[in-house]
Amino acid sequence: ADGTPSYYDTFVYDEAGRKKEQYRYEADGDLFIYFNFYYNTNGRESKYEEYWPDGSMISYYISEYDDAGRLLKETRYSPEGEILSYDTFD
Repeated sequence: ADGTPSYYDTFVYDEAGRKKEQYRYEADGDLFIYFNFYYNTNGRESKYEEYWPDGSMISYYISEYDDAGRLLKETRYSPEGEILSYDTFD
């Protein structure tokens, strides 16, 4: 690699300073993918969605937390709701 970034991101934040939207662009400036983020009543990220530039959903992720607010599990779903993968955290 020559040190030139292959992509860059821009972000939009909500009034509470939380990431609301993320846009990933190829190095030439073309939009490659974008994300929308959602938060639970405790202010923790509960869901995020990934989309192609044409607006079609790629997948979405649901985060689960314990009572102390620690991330326990993140599950990735297809647009139709089928589980694609998941990660658990200790």
